[in-house]
Amino acid sequence: MSATAESSGHEALFELLPDPGDSAPEPPPAGVVDALLAHLPDDPTDAEAIDAGALYMTLCRTSWFISDTDYVVRIQRGELDPHDEERWASASVDQLRSLFTFFVRTERFIEGAFACACDDGTMSALLRRLRELRNEGCA
Repeated sequence: MSATAESSGHEALFELLPDPGDSAPEPPPAGVVDALLAHLPDDPTDAEAIDAGALYMTLCRTSWFISDTDYVVRIQRGELDPHDEERWASASVDQLRSLFTFFVRTERFIEGAFACACDDGTMSALLRRLRELRNEGCA
């Protein structure tokens, strides 16, 4: 098989994936954003102040922020990179939803992954972005 045919086949697979942007994102229910932001440390330099277990349970209880079934499609298409903190700075509420879903579901397969994301500042960065969006009236 030629290289052209191989690349065409690969691109064809992505065409079969559903488009995550087909429907307008729904806003988070009242109180959900505040429940998550309650875990944000007062000191922005204190990434380890987040209680990973408590944040994980809040995400699971509120479920809106971990119910994005298209998060894998978004990552595969390059719309999201769970390891690119620079892109999180401009993430939308819907993109944050995908990222929270990714990190919560990763914990199911890699024990301790969520705690690491809390300890290394990932969750603090995502929560700070969520707070910005709430202050702008977008969340």
